[in-house]
Amino acid sequence: MKILHTADWHLGDRLGRIDRTADLRVAVERVAALCKTERVDVLLVAGDLFSELARPDSLRETIRHWQEAFREFLEGGGTVLTLTGNHDNENFCQTLVSAMSLAAPTLGHMGETVPPGRLYLAADPTFVRLEDRLGGFPVQFVLMPYPTPGRYFKGDAALKYGSPEEKNKLLVAAWADALREIRAHPKYDPKAPAVLSAHVHVHGSSVGPSLFRITEEEDVVVEGADLPEQFDYVALGHIHKPQWLGAAKHVRYSGSIERMDLGEAGDQKGVVIVEIGPDGRNGDPGVLSLPATPIY
Repeated sequence: MKILHTADWHLGDRLGRIDRTADLRVAVERVAALCKTERVDVLLVAGDLFSELARPDSLRETIRHWQEAFREFLEGGGTVLTLTGNHDNENFCQTLVSAMSLAAPTLGHMGETVPPGRLYLAADPTFVRLEDRLGGFPVQFVLMPYPTPGRYFKGDAALKYGSPEEKNKLLVAAWADALREIRAHPKYDPKAPAVLSAHVHVHGSSVGPSLFRITEEEDVVVEGADLPEQFDYVALGHIHKPQWLGAAKHVRYSGSIERMDLGEAGDQKGVVIVEIGPDGRNGDPGVLSLPATPIY
């Protein structure tokens, strides 16, 4: 199963007074072209699909452009797996998930095998299975959106913190608990190939000049020391600087698909391609470069 990992599209974004729609649409079309030339089975977008600056009419046009760009990929049996990031509007994304579930109520059930040829958006922690189109073996995809109280706190936990620092500490614990619960789920097979996709700041990553429209004090930083042993590939989003963590070349931030501000002026943008077989990952992931708009 060939997977193309990307993240941080920020569709509908603006840089000051400059509308970035045209630049970002070109980048999306380049990703769609790579899905075709690389014969990709799964496009994995690790959060921040939309910009918080996007207007409702812009979001409508963005989704319409998605349909056009990925129609051939989806009609050919390709699958798009996505999850929500810190810049994705929670209410909008939950509404989108509910509407999609009315059409095909699949993604809401932990561990279900989902049919190919569709787009799936995870607004809460979950995991699904996809069968390889040729080999027929299953691959488990664990999808972990950005840690927010609405997505991770249960019951009245959201009312029990008295400061931003305490909230972040509780969110770090809730993120780890959610991941632990998924891996302990009766339908999760620790012997089967597994891919984690998360929109989160993992301890030890290199941020670059700055985080994108969020301070380090506001950010939630989770531990990831066990991730290389737990998963055949870890597809991360949130930090726009492409990198892998430590010696584990299969734990990666793909980076954003465009230069989003001056802090990214020197970044080389791209996507990551990885292949998963019935016994796990086949070799090291590779990087496919994307042209990026100069920012002065």
